[in-house]
Amino acid sequence: ALHERIMFQLLIKKTEQGPLESQRSLIPETIDVTENEIALIEESEDIFKQLGIELSSFGPRTMAIQSFPILLDKLGPALFVRDLIDKLKTQAGKASEEEIIHTVIDMMSCKAAIKAGDKLTHDEIKSLLAQRNQFDRTSNCPHGRPTTIHLTMAQLEKQFKRT
Repeated sequence: ALHERIMFQLLIKKTEQGPLESQRSLIPETIDVTENEIALIEESEDIFKQLGIELSSFGPRTMAIQSFPILLDKLGPALFVRDLIDKLKTQAGKASEEEIIHTVIDMMSCKAAIKAGDKLTHDEIKSLLAQRNQFDRTSNCPHGRPTTIHLTMAQLEKQFKRT
């Protein structure tokens, strides 16, 4: 939850400064799209640019992902862009471009964050905790889950049936 909040804050900060830094693909991944989705992608071109995603036509119903955000290098570009298109379908005409970008960044941070059960080294844990003080509102993830809990010694002893 803390990593998700840090990713969210970092992505928001970076998009406020300009488009996310992206890496051009040597061999672009492709996705199949409908004619309606092609129109949606064209209408949402500024959102894709702001997020550091460059798409180009690769056939009548295929788009190639030419560039993808560096911060999201662990995500599969094709799967993420498919999710992004689906998110845009639900938001189209209902939200401003800024609201859509915030919604997508929420999705990005969720997908890119450390998951429950992921193994972290001691140094990775220390780094994550150190980053906590560099961002606002780190007591909760973007969805409201707490990033830390405070237990008294009495509560901890109770959990281990020592009271």
